Amino acid sequence: MGKILTFAICAVLAGFGSVSPALAGGGGGGGGTAIVLPYMELDPLLLPVITEEGITQQVSLIVKIEVSDSSHLEEVKALEPRIVDAFVQDLYGTLSQKNAMVIHGIVNIPLIKNRLKTTATRVAGEDLIHDVLLQVVQQHRV
Repeated sequence: MGKILTFAICAVLAGFGSVSPALAGGGGGGGGTAIVLPYMELDPLLLPVITEEGITQQVSLIVKIEVSDSSHLEEVKALEPRIVDAFVQDLYGTLSQKNAMVIHGIVNIPLIKNRLKTTATRVAGEDLIHDVLLQVVQQHRV
């Protein structure tokens, strides 16, 4: 029976609820109000890791897309099927590459996060997507 490796990405480490310095008000002098950007949570993405030995793992990702402005949330929601399809197409091959995994076959979180952000930006546009957050990454060896 396969081992289940579960990685809950801590909200602080993943950037959940964080605000970039460029978006924080007040210019660093205190008293400013932080702007919290809206998120769109996707259904879990389930992907196989295929190597020369066949399917060696199943990877499950819970992803949130940080929208650049609340006025764009509905526009990004309308693009969700295209974004999810692009994520699956990109990650299907990526997860099978050696650089997608680190020691002992653990998913390379920064690499995957960067690929997802690049893909979402390509599909929806730079003006709509601010960031992509990985909330949970689960791996199941088969």
